[in-house]
Amino acid sequence: MKFKDIIKNNPFYGVSEIIYDYLNTKFRLSINKDRLEKLKKIYVGIDSKEIEREYFSKIITSVTLILICILLLIPICIVSSGGKKILYNDYFIEKEDVGGSEKSVNIRTKIDGEEKDVTVDIPAKEYSDKELKKKIDEAQRYIDKNYLGENESADKITKNLNFVKSIPNSAIEIIWNGDSEEYIDDNGKLNRDGLKSEKQLEIGVTLKYKDYKKELFYQLTVIPPQKSQQDLIWDKWKEMLGIAKDNTSDQKYLMLPKEVMGHSVHYSEKRDKSIACVLLCGVLCIISVPFVMDSQMKSSIEKRDKELRKEYPELIEKFILLIGAGLGVRGAWNRMTDEYLDRLDKDNKKSYAYEEMLVTRHNIENGMSEIKAYELFGRRIGLLPYMKFSTLITQNLRKGTSDMLRILEYEAVDVMNEKKENARILGEEASTKLLFPMMIMMVEVFAIIIYAAFQSM
Repeated sequence: MKFKDIIKNNPFYGVSEIIYDYLNTKFRLSINKDRLEKLKKIYVGIDSKEIEREYFSKIITSVTLILICILLLIPICIVSSGGKKILYNDYFIEKEDVGGSEKSVNIRTKIDGEEKDVTVDIPAKEYSDKELKKKIDEAQRYIDKNYLGENESADKITKNLNFVKSIPNSAIEIIWNGDSEEYIDDNGKLNRDGLKSEKQLEIGVTLKYKDYKKELFYQLTVIPPQKSQQDLIWDKWKEMLGIAKDNTSDQKYLMLPKEVMGHSVHYSEKRDKSIACVLLCGVLCIISVPFVMDSQMKSSIEKRDKELRKEYPELIEKFILLIGAGLGVRGAWNRMTDEYLDRLDKDNKKSYAYEEMLVTRHNIENGMSEIKAYELFGRRIGLLPYMKFSTLITQNLRKGTSDMLRILEYEAVDVMNEKKENARILGEEASTKLLFPMMIMMVEVFAIIIYAAFQSM
């Protein structure tokens, strides 16, 4: 069996082999003895050097694919992050031209050692403006119910108001206005900056449909906030930012405040972290490659041992049958491997047990003694039934016992008993696995019964 046949074809495999040859020449790469012995159990009859070559080629291929993914993702991250410079000379942000729209930028702002990620709305440059009577009543009731937002009453306004812009299933136009936009804007956003005491306000709303208008008025009491010194500094920064916007309305750049209440202000562009995340994920994936391969190797060995145990009863029965028909040990061995090769040509389904038998047959044909070859057969497999089987054969060859057939028949009886016990264990495991689906079905049945009971009430 060719080891290369096991590896899936991929466009990087040839390059990986070249890289391995170069690295092996420079650093003498090798697999530790324990891992190599485990790999030999999986890849029967393959030379150690070829196993090492393919093992490291798989690692190099995996790492190459990860690096290619990283290189493909980094440009995507750069494009998605914008890539356009925001700050010029540390304090200037370019505006949209006249007729453009307002834009928002995220920048990192530092005042007196404290940093915040701030969204700054950058206005565009400037040079120097809802149903019939029956629907009006519905609109009024809707506004009365919703305009306070999360505030409990109009006598204690501490949160934003809900200035609804439209009425569900209505064509009534809603226009909000108030006596002081300093504290409540047209969207109902509350601004309590600089408010020292309770403030009585009146807001109005006009319900309009074509030429019909109806005005409503609401009295509000705004409660001042309790702010720390640091909050006051940030409020002052926002105020100065607004002044800067007004003063530079006809200029190409907006100059951000350099100093607030005696504290210097520093700005920096908010860095996109997606590239760092991609690199970190890539490094973690590369580091995990050997561990993933070890885990796959362990799973393959477990699968191999399970398959060998499952094949043993059939193998011992066939061997006993051939011995009973008058063939010798070597004759029976060759007959079984010949039948396996014929079967392999038809269905291409490999067997670990028969592959090991083929290795033993080749060793004998290449000049190794039968006793040594059969001993190595048991050692390579490493499972007790096969080691016992190889011991019986080698003892027969050494001592020439005439009752070998009887001993093998006793072994077959023990194997059948073990096979029954394994079948019982597998049945118990299957019933355990079915327990959870049965519980889910039971819950579903109870839910249907309870639902039907409630429906009939």
